[in-house]
Amino acid sequence: MTKNTTSQERAEILPEIERSEEELRQAVGELQTAVQRGVDPRVWIAERPLAWAVGAFFVGVWLGLRHSRAES
Repeated sequence: MTKNTTSQERAEILPEIERSEEELRQAVGELQTAVQRGVDPRVWIAERPLAWAVGAFFVGVWLGLRHSRAES
């Protein structure tokens, strides 16, 4: 009788385990996507191209001024 109860409990628990596994797979996939986006500078630039262009311009001006002062 205990064997039947154990088999029945397993049968009841199995769908829950399968749902949990699927949820875990989805969570891991979302985490991988978030990590890839967080590390890839192309994504950063694609999200805010104007800010990066303005920043690059000012860095270029700053480096150019440093270089011209160093030659003087």
